[in-house]
Amino acid sequence: MFRLLTGRTGSGKTKRILEELRAAVEAGEPGLILLVPPQASHTAEKTLAETCGDRAPLYAEALTFRTLATRIFETGGGLADQYIDDNGR
Repeated sequence: MFRLLTGRTGSGKTKRILEELRAAVEAGEPGLILLVPPQASHTAEKTLAETCGDRAPLYAEALTFRTLATRIFETGGGLADQYIDDNGR
């Protein structure tokens, strides 16, 4: 499921997301992704670990847009395709 929360600065979006992630980790739901911009990835991983505890890496992870795309291509096989180049022709 994909959910998008919007709101003004300081309205509690991040707090709500982290609370929902913590509840999902405690329930043991696998495959949780927190999608963040590249400059916030380290901070998001740290905050996720602080909020969800030691079990966070088993169920949730913070991904950037690029790492999410790479994971999708690896799973779907898009990166495994080998195209012939001009030298091969």
